[in-house]
Amino acid sequence: MIMNAISYTFPPDRADEAERMLIELRDRSREEAGCIAYDIARDTEDPTVFAMHEIWRDDAALEQHRTEEFFTRLSLDGLRQFATRRVAHRCRLV
Repeated sequence: MIMNAISYTFPPDRADEAERMLIELRDRSREEAGCIAYDIARDTEDPTVFAMHEIWRDDAALEQHRTEEFFTRLSLDGLRQFATRRVAHRCRLV
């Protein structure tokens, strides 16, 4: 299984918009056959910071996810365009 752990920081005036987009991304991703888990959290002390935790069945499932229209629209063309910081870790579960 593959785990992605990603943190994003957004401008304060766009953090609520980012939350809505992340929720849609989460909900659509959970519908995919290869998605084991997909969670989004908003930092309790800094509401501009979000954490994502995704688990995928295998590399093929994650690569398929990245070809989905909603992933391109919400992540590549959306969130990543206005995030001020993004830190991602792609990991294998041990």
